[in-house]
Amino acid sequence: MPAQLRLVRSEPLPSDTERLLRIVSGDEDCEREAALETDRPSVVIREAAIFYVEQVLLCPESDHYRKLGTLPSASSHELRHNMALLLSWLHPDKNPSGDRAALAARVTDAWNTLRSPERRAAYDAALARPGSRRSPASLHKSRPLKPMQGRRIPSTDLSSADAHRSALTERPGLLDRGIVYLRRLLINRSTP
Repeated sequence: MPAQLRLVRSEPLPSDTERLLRIVSGDEDCEREAALETDRPSVVIREAAIFYVEQVLLCPESDHYRKLGTLPSASSHELRHNMALLLSWLHPDKNPSGDRAALAARVTDAWNTLRSPERRAAYDAALARPGSRRSPASLHKSRPLKPMQGRRIPSTDLSSADAHRSALTERPGLLDRGIVYLRRLLINRSTP
């Protein structure tokens, strides 16, 4: 769900991130297994995994651990393994157009920073300093969601729709902004 991208970028990594990396790197058995589990075509599974890796793990704001699909507590073996999976996907032989070169640079930068214990300790210390934009742990802790923080709530039953409607009426400014947005959208669609 691309609309929830901002929210997902601040959520903890899924427990099966390594599986996503295996799918992205071309592990057909893993892809086929995921397709059977989810009852979705393999191509959909692969594209969803690629989208998640590109947009969540490898976004420029991610810390180096997240770029390698790990937690700050990961072993150097796990870091290296995930780096290898990502670079096998981003290798020029599998990506001849070169449109993912920036992603490969992010992976190698993260690996170069975290591969030695000294560099990793320096990186961790820099992230843990007060005033640092983010700490390694901040991206991996669960954060409680605030109600109606600009998210669309899918309404599948009446009680959910009623809860959504009451949340909107409690915050009239949100409802007004939504109506203005919809009007602009409709006007832009109707003009050639």
